[in-house]
Amino acid sequence: CQNNLPANFNVISSIDLSNNLLIEKVFCQGIQLSSLDVSNNLSLTDLNCASNLLNSLNISNNSALKWLQCNANSLDSLDLGVKPFFRYLKADNNSLESIDASTCPNLKYFYLNNNNLNSLNFQNGNNTIVQQFKTYNNFNLSCIQVDDTVYSTSNWWNIDPWTAFSTNCSLAGCMDPLACNYNPLAEIDDGTCYYPENNYDCEGNCISDIDCFGE
Repeated sequence: CQNNLPANFNVISSIDLSNNLLIEKVFCQGIQLSSLDVSNNLSLTDLNCASNLLNSLNISNNSALKWLQCNANSLDSLDLGVKPFFRYLKADNNSLESIDASTCPNLKYFYLNNNNLNSLNFQNGNNTIVQQFKTYNNFNLSCIQVDDTVYSTSNWWNIDPWTAFSTNCSLAGCMDPLACNYNPLAEIDDGTCYYPENNYDCEGNCISDIDCFGE
């Protein structure tokens, strides 16, 4: 078996790589692939499975992985696992809700635009090596956990205006003291503030001098 497997420009719904234990590079983009299992391919360093029909991808065992391009699929989860050599991730245009890159200390290129992220941990202890960081169009992402808030704010501009950096995203919450769910411990405003209706308090009690029901 060859150490490289190109499969692009064909139409293949599934690929069985279970016996290709020494394979290092797999290129299978744009072939309408709906299933891909690389859990046994521990020598895998490069994987391009972009523009397919994948809704799941398990790379948690692939600790040798350096480069992953899985954009334009239907992925809703992606467990990166421990990746000491991992330097490139392009996973934009999926449905990903959460990404933890804290165990990927050599990640330099990070593309997560157009997902459904609500949680992103990029606190890997080596943020200063990053060359590209993009998380545009993640409407539920209010906080990105990083090594240094000042550094990330100064150097990583390709994020949504409602997203902020923090060294502890668990401290995100409503920071408006006039809101019903004001959190005095919050350090990042996560956009969740809500307010009482006119003439009512936060418990739904009428506070108008005139009865709220007009009586």
